[in-house]
Amino acid sequence: LVRAGRPLVKNVAGYDLPKVFVGSYGTLGLLTDVTFKIVARPRHQQSIVVPVNDLAHGLTWGSQLLHVARTASALVLTRGIPVDGLVSPYALVYTAEGHEQDVAAEMAQVQTILQRAHAPVPLALTPSGTTLWVNLLRDVPPHALALRVGVAAKDVTKWITHQAILLEPHTYLVDIPSGLVYAVAAFDEARAAHRWLTALREPALASRGYAVVMQMPSEWESVIDWWGYRPDTLDLMHALKARWDPAGILQSTRFVR
Repeated sequence: LVRAGRPLVKNVAGYDLPKVFVGSYGTLGLLTDVTFKIVARPRHQQSIVVPVNDLAHGLTWGSQLLHVARTASALVLTRGIPVDGLVSPYALVYTAEGHEQDVAAEMAQVQTILQRAHAPVPLALTPSGTTLWVNLLRDVPPHALALRVGVAAKDVTKWITHQAILLEPHTYLVDIPSGLVYAVAAFDEARAAHRWLTALREPALASRGYAVVMQMPSEWESVIDWWGYRPDTLDLMHALKARWDPAGILQSTRFVR
């Protein structure tokens, strides 16, 4: 029985056991009592969406907007996620949150940059960029693979451009400031999904990034590796697993081998 953390702002001295458990995907123990930190809603939120017909243009405009992103809570490029009133294949979404004056000033800078880049006129967007991300991961079809790719933020444009042929038939979202790509692809059988995943995973690993599976049918686990790499800390992870779950009964298929 382990108790860690307290309902205080600063509650960690030594090993941060709550983060260890949360990041272990249920492989180390069961959480029976949880204290959450509650964050108030922002005073003001505003989102715009830019119709994008060409992937390269969308990535370029997104990179340019990074220079003014101060109150931005989302700067994402999406494909295949429904947005009301949008018919273009891609959507560049910018959401800013905070004090109303700060949000207004930042959005004015965003509009100026887009005008100088000759981008289409942005549309007001009701859902935020975060909402689109939630919708993508919430609505994963039964026979589909949900994938998260992480590369250095400076490399994400290059990675997306090189993998565009593999990604285009499917739904995905690029978190431009974070260097993260979330993709959802449906397949008839596990081996086709494995080939697609491997083709995306290898260049991500070559860039010192990763490509991990977030969701897939349980019957695919014999063919597809959730993680796709062996971290340097694997010996330590195995030691923790052996100490806290010696019988190996907790989510053994999700543990890195």
